[in-house]
Amino acid sequence: MRQYREAREKHPDGILLFRLGDFYEIFFDDAKLAAPIMGVQLTSRPLGKTGRAPMCGVPHHAWQAYVGKLLRAGHKVVICDQVEAKSKSKIVRRDVTRVLTPGTVVEEAYLDPARPNYLVAAWTRGLESGLAACEVSTGELLLCQLPKDRLQSELERLAPAELLAPPTIEEYRFDPARGQQRLKDMLGISYAASVGAADAPLAVGAAGVVLDYLRQNQTRIAPGSLTVRTYSPDSTMPLDAATVRNLELPAIVTLVDRTSTPIGARQLRSWLSAPLREAESIELRLAAVDEIVASPRLQDRLREVLKPVGDLERLVARAAAGHSSARELVALRRSLDALPAVQDALGACEALITRQLAGQVSAAPELSEVLARALVEDPPISGRDGVIRAGFDAALDAILDASKGAREWIARLEGAERRRTGIKSLKVGFNRVFGYYIEVSHSNTTKLPDDYARKQTLTGGERYITPELKEKEAVVLSAQERVAAREQEILHDLGEMVAASSPSLRATAQAVGMVDALLSFALAATEHRWRRPVVNAGLGLRIEGGRHPLVEHALPAGVFVANDLELDPGGPQIVILTGPNMAGKSTYLRQAAIIVLLAQCGSFVPAERAVIGLADRIFTRVGAHDDISAGMSTFMVEMTETA
Repeated sequence: MRQYREAREKHPDGILLFRLGDFYEIFFDDAKLAAPIMGVQLTSRPLGKTGRAPMCGVPHHAWQAYVGKLLRAGHKVVICDQVEAKSKSKIVRRDVTRVLTPGTVVEEAYLDPARPNYLVAAWTRGLESGLAACEVSTGELLLCQLPKDRLQSELERLAPAELLAPPTIEEYRFDPARGQQRLKDMLGISYAASVGAADAPLAVGAAGVVLDYLRQNQTRIAPGSLTVRTYSPDSTMPLDAATVRNLELPAIVTLVDRTSTPIGARQLRSWLSAPLREAESIELRLAAVDEIVASPRLQDRLREVLKPVGDLERLVARAAAGHSSARELVALRRSLDALPAVQDALGACEALITRQLAGQVSAAPELSEVLARALVEDPPISGRDGVIRAGFDAALDAILDASKGAREWIARLEGAERRRTGIKSLKVGFNRVFGYYIEVSHSNTTKLPDDYARKQTLTGGERYITPELKEKEAVVLSAQERVAAREQEILHDLGEMVAASSPSLRATAQAVGMVDALLSFALAATEHRWRRPVVNAGLGLRIEGGRHPLVEHALPAGVFVANDLELDPGGPQIVILTGPNMAGKSTYLRQAAIIVLLAQCGSFVPAERAVIGLADRIFTRVGAHDDISAGMSTFMVEMTETA
């Protein structure tokens, strides 16, 4: 309990899972809080003169499933493990080995492959706000300074798994000078200008809070471990919650998503939640999509080469953080092996943005070769023993050879001792309590050699051990622990190699994700018969044969009636749309908004022809809705949202 209290004092704000034998136990108020969330029985145990302490527990081999429930409920989880071998003579030493929070986890078990998992710090000073969004599972840190009235919509877009903000975090921690020092000390970034943040001091302050939090929660941070970049809020269109809800944006994402990799799925979601506001960037995406749409052969080839890449981004981040299993390192190696085919396929593309992305893809053949030599092709799901190939590590081979030799010697011992002693009933055996032994019946104990030392007395005989058997026993019994320790060291070294290559591998993964998202736009356009829009910096909006993609998808082919729309400052700029209930007024309004949104994301659109002047906002207050509990009529809700 002294060990428990010491761990608790280090992390008073987390739920502490304390390893006792085959279980992680949770005590006191933590147990009362955690038991119903995890779905386990709350019980108690005697605790000296203080009576009984509330407690609950989970098996150590299944801890991730239970911790996942706590994280999804928004709790911080502290893992306190046994950090030395079991001993009969003393209490096993324990220490905190992991601190898990919703925004800092990297394990696949806790993450949605198609969604980013942001840890965000945000604050406001005067009329400006600053935020830093860190995706620990992919190794990315985004900085942004923006007007304070845009902060909420940006937070809604990022949908952080964990938000650090005043008053929960003291405002002095957001000091820009403090943030700049953290960037320098932890990431080796001496000047904010080098990551584009010279004019974003509030974002730099928020970055300092994120880095402090990662360090406090034992997340490994070193120069090169995060890709840091600053983005401008003016480069994308903000989408408020009402717009996202009324346009059914999650359903639009599902309709468009034809990605082959989790990286691409996350990139596609990011693009669709942040439409571009610069015509040249939009046209670059549209040109790349157009090239893929025009070539079914290229579509098939890109799908074929992208799928084996898997989630390279998160595999690299886990390995670099030292949390990869052998199976994940093998998956990483297979992803690396798939990259030359991606490079080859992209080499046939002519579009400028695709060629630029092709130049960012690096295959890392040296790393792949080392991983292939080190790891067996199909490592066991549980445990670490037997994951390293024979011949890769001399020290490991020596342990295994010694153990094998000792086992073979013990296997021959029974026959040898029968011949030496002349006792035909002599047996060599093993049990977990006493280890290896030579068993002789009482009637034969007078014939024993001098080197037999009594180990255990039985009803029908005696058990003995010899100095040589004791020596071989020590080799065999210690081998498993030594093998596990050595294999763990090798996995750590392999993770260090991945960490050294992680900046280029992250750039590669991001390029693959963008190619996959462009391919998804092209596949969706081909499947749904969408057309390339013309996007310009003007103020006109002309749509011919426009369709609502979700409504059209829900109806039989050819049933949806297409509609035209033309708005222009030089002519009609307002449409008064009338009709009875269920006539399609809301559909008409929403389809115009969706077509503009898709076009500014770089996607083809559900229309025969569309010429779109850049929009900086989309407002979609559509359909009657009141909030009587807050004293707001339908009209007041509409006016409030419009404001």
